[in-house]
Amino acid sequence: MARFPELYRSGRVGPRYAINDGDGVALDLKSALSRSIGRMKTISILATTLPRLATAAFSDSRQSPFACDGRALNASTKPHGILSDMRKLLFLLVPVVALAQSPWPPEGLRCPERTLVLFGFQQENAAKAKQFHDEHIAYMVSLIKAGKILSAGPTVDGRGVMIFAMTDWAEVEAILKKEPFTREGVMKITSHTVWNACEAEK
Repeated sequence: MARFPELYRSGRVGPRYAINDGDGVALDLKSALSRSIGRMKTISILATTLPRLATAAFSDSRQSPFACDGRALNASTKPHGILSDMRKLLFLLVPVVALAQSPWPPEGLRCPERTLVLFGFQQENAAKAKQFHDEHIAYMVSLIKAGKILSAGPTVDGRGVMIFAMTDWAEVEAILKKEPFTREGVMKITSHTVWNACEAEK
């Protein structure tokens, strides 16, 4: 294609009708308008297609997402690629939205937050259990009576559980550092979390 200076000097394109397309190539006014209209049509098609593509991802899998004129096109292929990913996203969002819209706590229940702490008994320090047993029991009873620990005890599979009334881990940890079995290594904290402990409303 001839460059703009050559076309201008040849007299085939006048200054009033010459348009530079950005690459130094001269276009006459009609060609430039035609190219602009073509680009506008492309943008318009994309603007119409993309929202319908998203909508089609969640509709009947037999309907083509490219039916931009509103007429359903039947196809036997299964959704794939972006359509499959969008459906997976929907399946993940539905339960999350449903949960967010559900009343909390559920009717007839109250669900205060508690700190749940799990312990593992350390076999290498098992001999200390008898030595510090009475001190351990006395300390636990005092915490339960004070309302700081709501429930505690061993499990049938050889672990320990404590449920604290508070949720501040720094406060719980300070109590446990003084607890004889934890202090002496008879028990070791394996996990802790804040638990919504639902119970019947009184």
